[in-house]
Amino acid sequence: LGIGVNIAVFTVMHAALGASLPVKHAKDLVTVFTWTPKGGDHFDFSYPLYVDLRDRTPLLDGLAAYSAMGLGVASGTQTERVIAELVTSNYFHVLGVDLPLGPGFSGEDERRGAPPVAIISARLWESMFNRDAGAIGRPIQVNGFAATIVGVAPASFTGFTRGSRVDMWLSTSQFFTLARSEDRLESRHTSWLSLVGRTKATVPVEQA
Repeated sequence: LGIGVNIAVFTVMHAALGASLPVKHAKDLVTVFTWTPKGGDHFDFSYPLYVDLRDRTPLLDGLAAYSAMGLGVASGTQTERVIAELVTSNYFHVLGVDLPLGPGFSGEDERRGAPPVAIISARLWESMFNRDAGAIGRPIQVNGFAATIVGVAPASFTGFTRGSRVDMWLSTSQFFTLARSEDRLESRHTSWLSLVGRTKATVPVEQA
């Protein structure tokens, strides 16, 4: 009985709002949430729980995580306040978004203690770097910390969170540093990530 009360049912649903996103095969994207008898729907997950689901969900072709945050960015004398998404390294791959410039994230960027890296929007690339391809590999200040630019997003893509324009993407490993709070990356009881997955072509969403 105790186990039954505490089990969360993991469910996927079509990301209806994602149907108009400029991504490949948007209809195959799903969001993942938990449902509990007394708590209803929950759309936030801890990082360790995300890793478990990513590695043990064979019915999905990929699972990524993201969380939004307001940040101050600066390059030289230029400063801006932007909305950023802290994302897992497979975020752009799962969404089906190809970067027009730069290598993007690698699996190592997600590791705790990895050097901070950033992907910037096409708008930020133009306003701060005058669309200079040499921006790749250059530093940019993010909340007072230096991060290396590793990519530019396509102009059509402004983040997965609808209703807000995202201008920067950073690794989930940087979340607590940028928030200037205690590092709880490995805490199973600190939920701060939303999940988006892509179903396999051979697996109906109902089965997933």
